[in-house]
Amino acid sequence: MRIHARPRQVIDRAEAEWIAEQVLADRGSYWVPVVVTLAPDRRRVDLQYGNGKAAGCDFLYDHVGRYAAAWLRGHNEGDESRDYISGPDPESHDAESRPCRYGFDEVRVTAPTGALPAPPPAGHGPAPSWQRLSDSTWRLAVEGHYVTGNDRADMEAGPVLREIVWNAPAMEVRPGGLVTPTTPAYHDSSFASLFPPELGALTGDGSASGEPIAQRVEFRWRGRVVHRVQQEYMEILDEWDWEHRSADGWDNCVDPGYLADDQRRVGRA
Repeated sequence: MRIHARPRQVIDRAEAEWIAEQVLADRGSYWVPVVVTLAPDRRRVDLQYGNGKAAGCDFLYDHVGRYAAAWLRGHNEGDESRDYISGPDPESHDAESRPCRYGFDEVRVTAPTGALPAPPPAGHGPAPSWQRLSDSTWRLAVEGHYVTGNDRADMEAGPVLREIVWNAPAMEVRPGGLVTPTTPAYHDSSFASLFPPELGALTGDGSASGEPIAQRVEFRWRGRVVHRVQQEYMEILDEWDWEHRSADGWDNCVDPGYLADDQRRVGRA
């Protein structure tokens, strides 16, 4: 959840704590660590929590007009390959919920030289090309987007959580996890869609055999790893498996409605 303050107002820590208390109510956060992140200028606050089986958060409906805008990005474990986004007002959260698109501007691959697919065609300007970083690691500067799921549940944290982690501090990540803007990702979530589609051959999402041609793939946004695909050891099954990890955040959200609202907000600042 991302909430924006009204013009000439701010959201301080006390207000952010009150928002968290109202959202968590009696049920707390379901398996998902609670993270509250205040913007440096206190013009907005982000809240991560687990909504469980509840239909949605009544907080926004109960406080219409208190804030300038509110955006929701949610993950449903029953639809693990998609996050959904809605906003900027409470009336839109049910009627206009849609799959959330995330952007990337670079792909790094560990793969044999001959396995690399041809770079996707460029829309404008020179065509991109693979750049060698080491004997088996390659980089491709390419803009694209995908739809996937971001499950932040931590099964070691417990089913009912209330303790607030402020401003996403440096985190310890257990084996198989991936650092995110909030708390580590430990759950597999493949792509529901990927553009350019030519990149799907790297991860197996677009190949005829369904098998990846790389040993490791990183999708990056402004230097940050936002999606990783590699072999992970599955302790329960005592075997290695090809697994996706997602670390998407508001920074690489490229939903057109969200970007348009964000641009209007910048213009009014």
